[in-house]
Amino acid sequence: DGDGTHKAVNDVLQNTTDGWARHEHSNTDPSEAPSSSQFSPYLSHTVGPPTPPEDIAKLCSPESLSKSDGYWKCGAACSKGECCFMPNWHPHYCAFGREGGKCEVYESVCKIMERQNNGSDENAPAGRISEAGAQSANEGEANDGEEKQNIRTSNET
Repeated sequence: DGDGTHKAVNDVLQNTTDGWARHEHSNTDPSEAPSSSQFSPYLSHTVGPPTPPEDIAKLCSPESLSKSDGYWKCGAACSKGECCFMPNWHPHYCAFGREGGKCEVYESVCKIMERQNNGSDENAPAGRISEAGAQSANEGEANDGEEKQNIRTSNET
């Protein structure tokens, strides 16, 4: 069910945000931070991403993304490595945890999400809106031509 998976992704992202806010204003041990990433008690930056799921390449394969729930499953897996995609000035950037190849895995596998998102609706399965949008745009151009033809004809009479 796409809606259930979408809700699950939003819940994960909300819990990560809530966990960050709670940790930022507390003196808790970073290993107890309620987030998928570890946080440094002395720095505002995320220390590093969690180990990528073993099946992340399969979850984010073109075949998986072509299925209705594949887009959301890939997004949920990739969101675990969100610090790898943040700019270096962002508080969630993995400033000191980029060693070990975890970010490289997230970056190489999850870049497909960026390609799928370009030009598509964020709530739609990957790639489907792009095709529909292209068809709609082509129909719009054809209709514009017909309208111009009709205007020219009515002005001439």
